[in-house]
Amino acid sequence: MKLKPFVHGQTGQLLGYNHWCPGCNSPHGIYTAQHNSSRPIWQFDGNMESPTFAPSIRCSTRENGVVKVLCHYFIKGGNIEYCSDSPHEFSGQIVPLPEWPTNWD
Repeated sequence: MKLKPFVHGQTGQLLGYNHWCPGCNSPHGIYTAQHNSSRPIWQFDGNMESPTFAPSIRCSTRENGVVKVLCHYFIKGGNIEYCSDSPHEFSGQIVPLPEWPTNWD
């Protein structure tokens, strides 16, 4: 399994998918449905083994009022295409979307 669906705790509505990021060595979530929130929503082609999401996914934090990019990438055809502003070892590279770790629930 490369994508792990996540749902709203009270309604059971499918909200999106988690995937494992080898650059951050942690999961990232991608919302594909809105539920009483202003979160951005991504398009998903429905392919659970070789997914494509659009637009790019950008994980960031804010430190002292300045946005700091933690990870920035596209998922296309089952590959993670890391953008050059990703501050880790896979910056600018394309890697296969890994399987969800069996030891991570």
